[in-house]
Amino acid sequence: MNDMFLEWLSEILDSRPNLFEKDIQSVSDLEDKDNVFWSFQRGSDSRALDQGVLTSDINIVNRWKMEERAGFNKPNFAKLADYYADFRILKQPFVQYTQAM
Repeated sequence: MNDMFLEWLSEILDSRPNLFEKDIQSVSDLEDKDNVFWSFQRGSDSRALDQGVLTSDINIVNRWKMEERAGFNKPNFAKLADYYADFRILKQPFVQYTQAM
């Protein structure tokens, strides 16, 4: 999926370079700055911040990444409350985050 995403972006860069930031001049620049694995999250988080979603809610929504990386182990959270929080019942931060979109 990432390869297709970068291929589409490179085609758009070739035909409409003015749609990109000035520091993106080549496919190599695209590969360094845009990636399916984090570009959408970055955009989503930026939108949430712009809409006034609390950073703590954004961090809870993004918590799945830390849990996924940890596998069968418990992830290393900065706060003890985050460590013990049950991700499956934390609904309000998700509602705040998605309603802001």
